[in-house]
Amino acid sequence: ADAAVTKLVASKKWPPRIVAIGHAPGVRGWRPGGPAAKPTFEPVEQLWELDGSRKACTAMAGEWLAVGDASVDGLVSLWDTATWKRRHTFKAGAPVTCLAL
Repeated sequence: ADAAVTKLVASKKWPPRIVAIGHAPGVRGWRPGGPAAKPTFEPVEQLWELDGSRKACTAMAGEWLAVGDASVDGLVSLWDTATWKRRHTFKAGAPVTCLAL
C-alpha cells in the first residue's frame, strides 16, 4: 500500500544504503547495486512489516540502523544494514520520538 514518507536516512559511505519510514507500519530499505560509479538502488524488501506500529524516528551510523515506533510500548529495533537483519529490539515503555547513533 502507498503511504507518505516522513523521514529518510542514508549511510555516509558511497554508494549509500537508504531507508525510509512514514505512515505505513514498517520500514523500506534500498541497497546499492551495480558499479560504484553508476549505482542502482534495489529495494531490500517491498515493505518490512515489523511490529504493526507506525515508525516515528530513525538514525543510521555506519552499518547500523535504529528505528523507533510511536506505540505506547516504544519499541526500538537495531538493524545491521550489511545483512538487513534485525539484531535486537529494546522496549522503551513510551512512544519514541527521537533517536541518535
